[in-house]
Amino acid sequence: MMRAKTACNAVIIVLGALQETFHTEWIDYKHHFMPTDEELADFIQYSRSLGLKVILKPIVNCKDGTVRSCINFSEQGLSSEGKWVSWFLNYTDYQIHYARLAKDTKCDMLIFGSQLVKTEHKEKLWREVISQVREYYNGQLCYEADKYQEDGVRFWDAVDVIGTSGYYGQKCLGHELDRIKKIVEKYHKTFVITECGCKSCEGSALAPDQWILSGSLSYAEQISYYKTLFEECSKRNFIKGIGIWAWQSRLDNKEICEKDRGYFLYGKPVCDLIHMAWKENQ
Repeated sequence: MMRAKTACNAVIIVLGALQETFHTEWIDYKHHFMPTDEELADFIQYSRSLGLKVILKPIVNCKDGTVRSCINFSEQGLSSEGKWVSWFLNYTDYQIHYARLAKDTKCDMLIFGSQLVKTEHKEKLWREVISQVREYYNGQLCYEADKYQEDGVRFWDAVDVIGTSGYYGQKCLGHELDRIKKIVEKYHKTFVITECGCKSCEGSALAPDQWILSGSLSYAEQISYYKTLFEECSKRNFIKGIGIWAWQSRLDNKEICEKDRGYFLYGKPVCDLIHMAWKENQ
């Protein structure tokens, strides 16, 4: 249904490993909310049978609700280096597990990191992650920077695709894309907006990254934002793809979806705009 409603040509499958807090070293990617490898492989095969490209995105979140951009050990005292090494070893194990699966299932891209802002200064350790992941997966490797943080990543030369979580406000979207263009040109890499979105509530177009926003239901707000997004991206040929958050993994009935004020697309008029924009580019 997602392809029929939006004319998308790819699906980004997000997998959410968990750690207890922002300074916990252990990463659990086998908890009961994660699909089994067999379930995931079946879904990838099904997606490919529909003609969709498949992008695998294994991320890590904190159980206590802290955003993953805060994960770090530099604020834990002078003996923190061992904790950094331990976390990166666990993180590498997590990524290698899905790198193997991505290779076996012929995924088109692996997003091996997402919005881990306070870890990015550990350039050497990130380069080791990339090197080890490449031993198991020979497809396109992408790192997803957090919004406004693209300049802080020092290992862009080691990836194939520069990604960003591009939740930029409607009024500054063009400006931020022009800023990112300079980074893309510096490293001569492919660029994809690997995640972006806007809630269907008043105020979200100006602050699409504010997931706790609770304005009144507004389809017009969501449509206006995506219209601007597609217009601005169409002016810049260095942008090679847009990933939109989100399509529900389990669909409620249409009446319930129509009342949703969040990012989900199903059951909302914005699907028609997205379908038109993507159909024109195929």
